[in-house]
Amino acid sequence: MSGLPHKSSPRVSAPKPRNHTDLWIIGILFPILVVGGWFGWQVYQRTVTQSKLPPKAERGLIDDLAGIFRPEEVVETKPATPPVVIAQPKPAEEPTRPVVTTPPKVVEEPLPPLALQPYPFTGPDLRDPQRLATLLKDTKARTFDGKWESHSDRVKYGLYPALMGASKNDGARRFDRFWESPYFALGMTQHAFIQRVTPATLRTFIAQEDALPFLQELMADSALMEKFLANIKAEDDAGEAIKLWAKLVADDAKELKGKYVNLQLAVALVFDKKFGFRRARDPKGESFTVNPLERYRYFRDNAQRQRLETDIKRLEPYELVWVVSAEATTEEMEWALKENDLRKLKLATADQRNDWSEAYPMINYRMDFVTGAKPPKAPSGKKAYKPLAESFTRGTLEEIHEVGGICMDQSHFGTTAARAYGIPAASVGGDGNRGGHAWFAYMMPTHQWNMGNSFHPFSEPRNLPGTGRYADGYANGRTRDPQTGKGIGEFEVQLMGDPQRRMSEHYPKSLRLRFAAKVFQGNKDQEGQLECLQSSTDVAKMSLDAWLETADCLEAMGSKISYDRWRRFVQAWRSAFHVYDEDKRWPDMIKYADDLAEKHVWTDPKMTSEQVYMECKNSYNQFMREKKRLRGQTFDKTRYDLIVVAVERTARQLAKDKSAKGQENLFFFMRQGLKDNIEHLPTFRSLLDNFYIAVKGNAALELSFLREIRRLYQNEMSDTGDDVFRMKTVLGLIDTMQPYFDKCNQPDMKKEFERDKAKIQKELDKLKKQ
Repeated sequence: MSGLPHKSSPRVSAPKPRNHTDLWIIGILFPILVVGGWFGWQVYQRTVTQSKLPPKAERGLIDDLAGIFRPEEVVETKPATPPVVIAQPKPAEEPTRPVVTTPPKVVEEPLPPLALQPYPFTGPDLRDPQRLATLLKDTKARTFDGKWESHSDRVKYGLYPALMGASKNDGARRFDRFWESPYFALGMTQHAFIQRVTPATLRTFIAQEDALPFLQELMADSALMEKFLANIKAEDDAGEAIKLWAKLVADDAKELKGKYVNLQLAVALVFDKKFGFRRARDPKGESFTVNPLERYRYFRDNAQRQRLETDIKRLEPYELVWVVSAEATTEEMEWALKENDLRKLKLATADQRNDWSEAYPMINYRMDFVTGAKPPKAPSGKKAYKPLAESFTRGTLEEIHEVGGICMDQSHFGTTAARAYGIPAASVGGDGNRGGHAWFAYMMPTHQWNMGNSFHPFSEPRNLPGTGRYADGYANGRTRDPQTGKGIGEFEVQLMGDPQRRMSEHYPKSLRLRFAAKVFQGNKDQEGQLECLQSSTDVAKMSLDAWLETADCLEAMGSKISYDRWRRFVQAWRSAFHVYDEDKRWPDMIKYADDLAEKHVWTDPKMTSEQVYMECKNSYNQFMREKKRLRGQTFDKTRYDLIVVAVERTARQLAKDKSAKGQENLFFFMRQGLKDNIEHLPTFRSLLDNFYIAVKGNAALELSFLREIRRLYQNEMSDTGDDVFRMKTVLGLIDTMQPYFDKCNQPDMKKEFERDKAKIQKELDKLKKQ
């Protein structure tokens, strides 16, 4: 081991003796602590959890200690119940029996209402699945107890802070991130849904065993509620529509579930009220009521069999209402599907031949129905024609196809046949230089409408085939909204073709902003409501509903809205529809804007009567400039109906000046309005009454009025030629004009009209003999 360093050995201490005192102490204290803990636990249990201690005679040490710490027991004292005295007859020698008293039935009184907290929709709550589960559970409970008012309050008061916390700098996009949360989406749509359907209506579902499960599913599906709210209108019966929707859903086989939602909703919104019709050519005038379930099955089943011209699963409910509303029986529509002439038609072809516009001239025009003359020779392959009184037995589509008819028959046939094939279509009518006329319109594969005119606001093809509309001053057509039954302008139909309706950044976002506006409204925040509505018009400039809701909000705010704010809103409305391309402008919106200006802008005390007059006149001049620009086109697009409105509006302003000079100014303006539009007989006829009101009571002006209308008639309207329709229209005009000569005490001046009337009638009578 040499060579290694030497290590010193460790120092080892001697062991000390062990002390056992601490172990003895632990051994003594441990059992004491265990027993003490057990004893204390027993006292605690009897102090806190035991409802009542045993009688004192039976108590032990633990009970006595618990009694020290327990609050003093309150002995409930019951008021003495007075004995019930029962009068009984006296032959009471019967043995006395003990009185058996039945304890009173305890009726549980409802607990006082809890202070319900709003549902939280801020921060982490939006991502918390438990929040969504709670809302769904509560919603289902409300379908049984009907407490929809409190449910709606909890939602709207919870949504409001979330909406207020969004940055206004983001404009129309400020609520987008919230909608990514299914919880928020459900809350927003539920609030809007409850407001539209109403709590009272929702409570009626409690007794509806068939419809209640569907309502529960509907109110748990934000997308489905949003679709419902996007398509329902103010006139619809929401409750009946939902109940009918439930029946249609239940009618589907398992494999069809969810396939025809849009069709179901369209049927529900059209047939929420009784839907009936009469055939115009039915001699018996029989009334028909359409069964909604049968109508749904017709389109669903034929879609499944691919017999329709459209894929109705791809059409929106607002389009399908123009399909399911066909005024025909199922048998008539089945006939249309089998008719060879109709089966040849296609919704769109490259060369525009065999387009659905051909359904209109497919019905042979029967001039003898107009003149009363002898029936003409029938075309090859048709039965011999009979007089009108003998031509129809039922007035069905098949009979019209066989017999022929006039414009109203052609319009009805084209519209109804198109609907039978699943094509949205409308019967349209208007008034022109040759009297009333009817044509039809239909939706093309692009979801835009062929209205039969040359107005192409959405870049529709320029060479669209006609649909029976003639160039006789029929610039404005009207139709009937199948969903509400009300008459509407054709421009409202054409607006459905706006491509933005199908873009999520436009109409759908506009609708969601209107949902947010309802939350602000429910929280009494009118400025917040108005901001949301104005944003809704920014993202969907062609949404008439958004503009009208914004106008309603401004009107509800009353004096809070200054004249300047009204002026800015009216200007924004005009600008939205006054696009750079003159061929795409919407003149109807000028009328809407002027309606509001007349009520809320031109009433500004700072405006002079001259300023108001000039603003009215500017609208009139705008229509006249448009008329001059369009002159000479194949189709007359001049909106004479809106010219009449502009003249009447300007006349109302001039009439406020009651001086002789003011009445004279009104006379000259009305005379100029007649002269400007003398080429359009319906406009001339419409302005006569306003012209008479302008001169009424002033004998000199009354005479000038009569001379003026007589002169214009002689120079522009008295020559009817051999046009039967023009003859009938001029006869109607003479009947309108003659009473004014009596009102102005100039009966002799109308003799010339009487001679003209007799002459025209003589010509018409000759035609009957041919």
